[in-house]
Amino acid sequence: MLIAIQGLMPDDLNLLTDNHVKIIRDMGFFGVSCRFQNPFDVKRVDVDNIKNILENGGVAPAQISASYPDIISKNGGEIGVKAMQKMCCVTNWLDAEVLYLRPGSNNLSGSWYPHPENYSSRTFDLLVKRVRRISETADSEGVVLSVEGHVLSPLYSFQRVKDLIDAVGSKSLRFNSDPVNFVSGIKEVFDSTKMIKEMFAVLGDYIVSGHTKDFYIKNELVLNISECEIGSGLLDHRTYLAMFEKYCSNAFMIIEHVENARVAPSLSALIDFADLENINLRRE
Repeated sequence: MLIAIQGLMPDDLNLLTDNHVKIIRDMGFFGVSCRFQNPFDVKRVDVDNIKNILENGGVAPAQISASYPDIISKNGGEIGVKAMQKMCCVTNWLDAEVLYLRPGSNNLSGSWYPHPENYSSRTFDLLVKRVRRISETADSEGVVLSVEGHVLSPLYSFQRVKDLIDAVGSKSLRFNSDPVNFVSGIKEVFDSTKMIKEMFAVLGDYIVSGHTKDFYIKNELVLNISECEIGSGLLDHRTYLAMFEKYCSNAFMIIEHVENARVAPSLSALIDFADLENINLRRE
């Protein structure tokens, strides 16, 4: 696998410079996530400039993402679909392979916030319908959609993610692995190894990219699970890295949700875990 970072990039990618990319590469990353804030405003000439800066610095666009209305929302869903169709073109322009796709939520406060309707058959059927339309554009543009799940989202389990992939029936729809997103209770908290193995058993053949972070459980009377820095929590990173290397050795593992000042120690911790499994994250 190759290692990438979500971060260290300007919020406005049109402000990307050679120095941004040099910092990313000098830290030991081979790829970076590229997030576009306004899909409909993205122009080919600007994308070509971003592409050239990344290429000259030796950093690949590991995963493309964008800000857009949730595709399952009642009001903005159609706009979200069109935004993602545009992002299929942008991903192609960048010569990137993977476009990140989130399922969204019926909660108006955030795409990853809970709502009872997220678990309904109506929401799932709508998700299938709209992802199918986005997948058709991805097929024509030659890019891969990497959908992510979460216990609070309509894709609340590994099987539910596979249900979506099967229902859409497109080779362009694949999976972005992130085991921390599927920690829903004590069983996963204290046995993340079993959860990770289940993820690969169900979805290993569909993984085209992965996110990595860590989690811990707070000492409180109610269940409270929070993210933390890699190596300081309970995730079995060794099993995750070993199985990711087995199933998708050419894909990017992307460190996410880390402050810029903590990127270096996060990468160091991940490399230490990889070394224990004889996986070289320093390779060209």
